[in-house]
Amino acid sequence: SGPWIAYQFQEHVGATSIAIHAVNVDTGEHRVVADNGALNGLPAIDGSLNGWLSVMTALRNIPAERVVPGHGPVTAPWPAALEPQERYFQRLRMDLRNLIAAGIPMEKAVETAGQSEREHWRLFDDYNARNVVTAYAELEWE
Repeated sequence: SGPWIAYQFQEHVGATSIAIHAVNVDTGEHRVVADNGALNGLPAIDGSLNGWLSVMTALRNIPAERVVPGHGPVTAPWPAALEPQERYFQRLRMDLRNLIAAGIPMEKAVETAGQSEREHWRLFDDYNARNVVTAYAELEWE
């Protein structure tokens, strides 16, 4: 088998730091990236929504064919596996920016932000409100 290449991305947004660790393995037949991410279950934002989106752009550049996520299917196509999470984060950011601009308070934003993504995610009801609160606190200061 081929070399293992370790990737580490660190994104700072204000006092918040997001670190992503991934390993790229060349098996001779396939290039595979393995990380601690999750597929299918709604991701929880621990840190910065903008930071996550920035790191995902960098992750997209890892030269691999498949991903082995920490949670979800055994493998998935790379970088297509990032698309649902990126879509959710972008939708959440757009919804929140619009709600903030309209003067909608956080406690009301929880009821509508990101809701168009509900049907695409397991654990949506468990994590979306938390993500809204976390991202709202970040975005209201842009």
